[in-house]
Order: sequence, then structure tokens, then C-alpha cells
Amino acid sequence: MDAVRVIQTLVAPVVMISACGLLCLAFFNRLSILVARVRTFHHERLALADRIRTGGSGEDVQRRMAVVDQQVTHILSRARMIRNTLFCLLLCVGCMVLCSITLGVSVFVDWEGWPQVEVTLFMVGLVCLLAGVMFAMVELTRALTPVALERDYFIGRGQEEGPSIVE
Repeated sequence: MDAVRVIQTLVAPVVMISACGLLCLAFFNRLSILVARVRTFHHERLALADRIRTGGSGEDVQRRMAVVDQQVTHILSRARMIRNTLFCLLLCVGCMVLCSITLGVSVFVDWEGWPQVEVTLFMVGLVCLLAGVMFAMVELTRALTPVALERDYFIGRGQEEGPSIVE
């Protein structure tokens, strides 16, 4: 096999690695934002607990604490989905790297099994990519739930009116 054909053969996994890298960048950013939100809610919950300890245990403080707890639960669920997305995307990258390595090695080591190994690695990588996209879609469907919980809390306090955010 000449050098041009080897390079052309190596391009497909490299393109997949690049695409997954961009997706990973976006999802790592999304995960860090969710972690920051959970930390903010934990600080708010500590402040609410302090208010309760100092005698400010009104019904509104209890309701707000319950809403914060619900929001944290939903955000942590979303963070797990993003973690799963990233895991699948990184597995895809690993499969594509191994595919590229086997493509390169097959130029120098003659073995009739290389095509099956290469195609299997490429296909497993694609399945991992598909699984990652599916996890991302599940996370996307849950994205507005914490916002809706907070909005419902404020509507209950009489501070906001209007249609529901989540349908």
C-alpha cells in the first residue's frame, strides 16, 4: 500500500476523534456549570439551615429548602447523564485511536485479520458515539426541570405569573 492510500485510510478515525473532542469540550463545560450550580445551591441550603437554627423556621424557609433539595436532585441526575455522555465519547475516541494504530500497524505487519479488527474498532467507536448522543438527548429533555421548580416556587409566593416553562 502506498503512502497516500495509508494516509487516506487514517483520515476517517482522525475526523471522528476531532468531532468527539469538540463534543467533549462542550460537555465538560456543561458539567462544570452544573457542578457550580450544585455548589451554589448547597451554599443556599446552608444559609437556610442557619436561618432555621436562629429561629427563622417559617413555612417559606422550609418550602425554599425543599425546592433547593429538589433542584439539586435534578441537577445531579443531569450531571450523571453528562458524565455518561463524556464516558461514551471518550470510549469512542479510544476506539478510534486504536483503529488508527491498527491501520498503521497493518501497513508493516502482514496479517489477514487486520481488516476485521479495524472495522470492529471503528464500529464499536460509532456505537459509543451513538450512546453518548442518546445520553445527551436524555439530559437535554431534563434541562428545564430545575428552572420550572424554581419558577413554581416563586409563583407560589405570588411573585410571578404566567405559563409553565416545562411541557
